[in-house]
Amino acid sequence: MKIAIVTDKSRMNFIPSEEAFKEDEQKKKTTEEVKKVLSKKYDCISLVTNDNIISQLREEKVDLVFNLCNGIKGDSKLAQFPAILEFANIPYTGSSVLGHTLAINKSYSSKIFKACNIPTPDFFLFTI
Repeated sequence: MKIAIVTDKSRMNFIPSEEAFKEDEQKKKTTEEVKKVLSKKYDCISLVTNDNIISQLREEKVDLVFNLCNGIKGDSKLAQFPAILEFANIPYTGSSVLGHTLAINKSYSSKIFKACNIPTPDFFLFTI
């Protein structure tokens, strides 16, 4: 089995700060550690998302994507890469597109928690 460990490109252009630098360092460390562990049993490669990521995954004959992507920009950035992978029928780790989009929408997730009797602070939706 061939596994691709996939991360985002740097967000330094979008949030040029120490936060982006630390995020990049953490991504690098996490990728190295995940690869070290998975490589004991599987063939692993590391890739960074770009406009040709699906072509790269197919060229590399990847069986599974270990998704470490957070997205770059937009309201649904966490769900972008899983959505692309689902569209391309490429298996991946992590939450589904629906799971990501529900979790990122605090209003909907809070309503679901309350409906399931999970203690949740009272809230209201404020839009501008």
